Amino acid sequence: MEGNYEKGIKSNHFALKKEFNACKKEKFPFVYEVSKYATAQPFNHLNLAFQKFFKDLKLGKVSYPRFKRKREYQGSFYIGGNQIKIIQGSTKDYLKIPNLPKIKMTERLRLQGKINGATITQRGNKFYVSIQTDTTQEEFHRTHKPIANNHTLGIDTGIKAFASLSNGLQIFAPKPLNRLARRLKRLSRQLSKKRHSKTKNDGIKKSANFLKASLRLNRLHTRIANTRNNFLHKLKHRPSAAR
Repeated sequence: MEGNYEKGIKSNHFALKKEFNACKKEKFPFVYEVSKYATAQPFNHLNLAFQKFFKDLKLGKVSYPRFKRKREYQGSFYIGGNQIKIIQGSTKDYLKIPNLPKIKMTERLRLQGKINGATITQRGNKFYVSIQTDTTQEEFHRTHKPIANNHTLGIDTGIKAFASLSNGLQIFAPKPLNRLARRLKRLSRQLSKKRHSKTKNDGIKKSANFLKASLRLNRLHTRIANTRNNFLHKLKHRPSAAR
């Protein structure tokens, strides 16, 4: 469909998906090794991205969709609920998805209900699954107790202190990037010196040492991100306790 847009012929994600399905057996046979959702869902994401792009244009903003970068030890894909099974064991739950054996989960499913889909994400050498369920209001309140508190509390964010509360309490954020900056720079330098392709089509294969260095750097980035996220998750409960 190259040049169609210049000719005034506009395609949608249904047409693009149909074109891809017509040629994937010949040009991309490896897609049959994974779930059909791994190749179908990106077209839905593309459709949503262009809808946002044209909506933003009306507001004077430019947000043209960008291709998702392919990175070592990072990525995600979506699977529909009809291809997911949660198998309950005596102490652990197991996740079953197509083309893979059942996988032990670190925690049980928090909410019971119909599984609509799941997103599987890779960060370093670890994998995480986010499961979307359609549940009842009673089931939701079984694990999410409402907090009855009529007090008000003012919160002011700043530079020196992450948050200053109206009751005098100051909350300081951890700064893992400052603490691990030297190690981050060292690992980045080590990675750049390993043999790898400088451009997309230079034909140089990434060395085993490059992949090892990439994993070490990715683990450090994950550690920094987890430290920040852990602080934010704990912070959500502190203001209510402070009141």
